[in-house]
Amino acid sequence: MNNRVAEKNYKSLFFSILALISVISCTNHPENKTTETNFSQIDSLRGTFLTIEDSLWHTWNVMINDDNEKIKSLKRLVEEVMYAGGVDSSITAGLLEEVKLLKSRRYTFKTMADSDLIDQYDSISSSLMDDIIVLAVDHEEFERNIVMNEMVSEINESQGKVLYYRIDYDGIAKIYNQFIEENKSSMNDIDGKHVRKKLPLFELPQNNNDHNQ
Repeated sequence: MNNRVAEKNYKSLFFSILALISVISCTNHPENKTTETNFSQIDSLRGTFLTIEDSLWHTWNVMINDDNEKIKSLKRLVEEVMYAGGVDSSITAGLLEEVKLLKSRRYTFKTMADSDLIDQYDSISSSLMDDIIVLAVDHEEFERNIVMNEMVSEINESQGKVLYYRIDYDGIAKIYNQFIEENKSSMNDIDGKHVRKKLPLFELPQNNNDHNQ
């Protein structure tokens, strides 16, 4: 899916979620409810929760897929430098090995609660990206090599979107966490298959006290 289309669809879904939560919050008065009304309320909450969850996974996957594409571009750029020649093979081989290890060093949905792990991955990937781009740009064939230029542009563009993807993810994660908090007494009825906990965020909390909440 085109990134602009994905962003448009994401925003539409984001506002739909907010609208759903608003409607449910306005009708969430437990007193004087019949059993039928309670079931209806749970069904509505369940539908809202599934929508939030789908949006959460969509946003996460868009972010990770873009990072995967950046890693592919890094690999291709190193290979293009190799094909152009004139660079010590031990240097390009070492860079390719580092690129190969990037995914295994990246945080996951479960491990991102460790902010140090995120910082470590950012540092490693940014440093490697800089080394590879400098190697390509300094190559005597760079100005004439269309592929090298395209790869450098794609890598820089992808790197420039990292913060925006994380802001998008945090936005949905906050809605998810708010839903869990406001409906904790009903979560077993809404989704009894799993124990739902609040999600960590990319943004650093004030005083670093709320990162895992």
